[in-house]
Amino acid sequence: MFETKTLLKPVRGDIRVTFDGEQILESRMRSDRDPNMQSGLQAKWLGDML
Repeated sequence: MFETKTLLKPVRGDIRVTFDGEQILESRMRSDRDPNMQSGLQAKWLGDML
């Protein structure tokens, strides 16, 4: 799961989100957020709710 609502739409072209095996890249650039931590926290929250 990757929250894309925080990505700004570029003036030209598209944003391409990829995973290189270690990190998530936004248009070949490293994200300034840590989506792995975000996913882990969301999974823990969901587990606690269930």
